[in-house]
Amino acid sequence: MVTLAASTTSPTTGDPVTFTVTAHSPDEVFKSVSIDFTGDGTVDEIQFFDQTSVAATFSHAYLSAGAFTVRAEVKDVNSAVVSRSLLLIVSAPAIPPVSFRLNADGSAGDSGVCGASGPPAACAGCSLTIGAAGRTGSLGAMPHGTPVSVTQAFEQESFVTGSTTTRYACGFSLDLYAGPPGNEVLFGHGACTTDSGANPERLTCGITTNGVVP
Repeated sequence: MVTLAASTTSPTTGDPVTFTVTAHSPDEVFKSVSIDFTGDGTVDEIQFFDQTSVAATFSHAYLSAGAFTVRAEVKDVNSAVVSRSLLLIVSAPAIPPVSFRLNADGSAGDSGVCGASGPPAACAGCSLTIGAAGRTGSLGAMPHGTPVSVTQAFEQESFVTGSTTTRYACGFSLDLYAGPPGNEVLFGHGACTTDSGANPERLTCGITTNGVVP
């Protein structure tokens, strides 16, 4: 009896697939097991034996997407060949959407004193308020393993009630996410803080968050 099995029949490009070929007979001595990973008629690997029961393991990673017929051949001492084949459907890995999220936590945050300044959240020379819900922005779709670096400037404006300037602080964060809404994975985090301290009209800080798309 001869069998051919794969660790998966629907791998993604670059992921190794393990193939196991087994053969057993009480009467025949098996001499070799060979495998053709792509179905092009070329033997890619071969293992040699001299026994009535064998188990040969092979590993291969497909670098391109498509359908491939894997063929294994077992040859016995009399040069008789038994072959087995299976079909693999190799797909390209999904390219997840990547986004950034800005959050601000300040004693006067709801009054619009904590904001982002310039790109990527706002246009050059522009600023926008970061409220309790935060702000999000898209960085587009990026393949797994892509390095990502995002830099954002933040600002804190004075909050005046009557003639009194209230002391407060803004804590900012810049997070990176990969995946569709509802299934995002956090892969980068940065934070900075401003404090009105001596009551200046405006304070700034900046965050550069780095990560690799999971």
